[in-house]
Amino acid sequence: HRPGARRFQVRLADAEGRTSASRGPCRSEGRCGARAGLRGIQMRSAAKEVAAQMRFSRALAIASGKPQDVVIDPAARTWRAAKGRHGQLPSGGEVVFTGARAAQLGITDTTGAQLGAVRFFPDGAATGGRLRLQANGAGWDVNVRWLTGEVQLQRAEITP
Repeated sequence: HRPGARRFQVRLADAEGRTSASRGPCRSEGRCGARAGLRGIQMRSAAKEVAAQMRFSRALAIASGKPQDVVIDPAARTWRAAKGRHGQLPSGGEVVFTGARAAQLGITDTTGAQLGAVRFFPDGAATGGRLRLQANGAGWDVNVRWLTGEVQLQRAEITP
């Protein structure tokens, strides 16, 4: 993150109100089987899509010479990127964004939701941040390095 920028983290549970720490029954009793596998595929697919849109936004910032923002709304499970691109995050599991508040970057929303944002600058740098999508003790991280603006997708290291 840029020096002096404040960081925040939003953690949400799935539709049943469970967080990853309370998902023991799926692992220990084996009741979630195919559903858990499908949820994992959905998480990975969504993480890949967000990472691709972040890379696109970074490339556009460099090419246009104008900063570009990727805005994450963990509560609504949505994202917005450059050129009006937008999408939905999976409904199951947990969404955690760690990074700058959108309001700190001058990005406002009429709903009053706590939005997170990653801003990509024309020099390739970014404000940095991490979007974590997790369910059933596994997950995916989309990491943005602040100095280089590099976007990485990797399995999340989730501790029980």
